[in-house]
Amino acid sequence: MYNDFENWLDALLLGMDRTEDLAFNFNLYERDDSEHIDVQLTASEEYDPENDDWACRTCYSSEEDLYSFCADDWMSAMQIFRNLIVEYLNAGSNADLLKKGQAVTFGFVDGDLEAVQLCPDPRVPQVDKE
Repeated sequence: MYNDFENWLDALLLGMDRTEDLAFNFNLYERDDSEHIDVQLTASEEYDPENDDWACRTCYSSEEDLYSFCADDWMSAMQIFRNLIVEYLNAGSNADLLKKGQAVTFGFVDGDLEAVQLCPDPRVPQVDKE
């Protein structure tokens, strides 16, 4: 699963015009069958840890180029994706492109965003390094 995620994300990041100083968000979508989760990468020129609306003002979107995985429910989907992005940030071949950004967040489009620490804001949780 991780290798497919890494390949997908690498291709997107290397295809972007710029990654520095952007805030990245991974939108999670539950398909109608409720087992499959689709992931879309977006980027914004602004990040506001107090207001998730920043993620709606995008300067980049992977559009229909989605990563998909299976999960039993939305909570397990959040945990699975958190593990994927933390592993990528710790060992991904192009993780430095994300780390140059203001923040990396993820969440279901109709829910709250969960932040992974990349910006100096102390209110954002730290990435667990194992």
